[in-house]
Amino acid sequence: MEVEFGNAHSYYQDYVKFMLVRKYRDAQLGLLLCPTAVFAALLCELGQKRARENSVSKCLPVYSGMMSYEKAARELPFLGFMFEMPIVVAGVGVSGVNGDMLTELVSLG
Repeated sequence: MEVEFGNAHSYYQDYVKFMLVRKYRDAQLGLLLCPTAVFAALLCELGQKRARENSVSKCLPVYSGMMSYEKAARELPFLGFMFEMPIVVAGVGVSGVNGDMLTELVSLG
């Protein structure tokens, strides 16, 4: 099982890990857990807000490109040929949150 709440570029490493555990540990199933696009956007907004509040320099960190369930689900059919085991992609979201509520939640956070 891999939990990916980081940058989308690093999530490809999770697939390499799945191949390694299949080969060396005889894993039978891979599970990739990612935030939904709405939850990922919320996490990025919260990160940007905290960076602005805690920044000591004028150059703020950029929060973008976070991995999402939707991206993984969209790409898996094109990558599936590499795996000798099933891969399950699951999303973690925030109950009752839609895109319109993000600004309100960030201001509360």
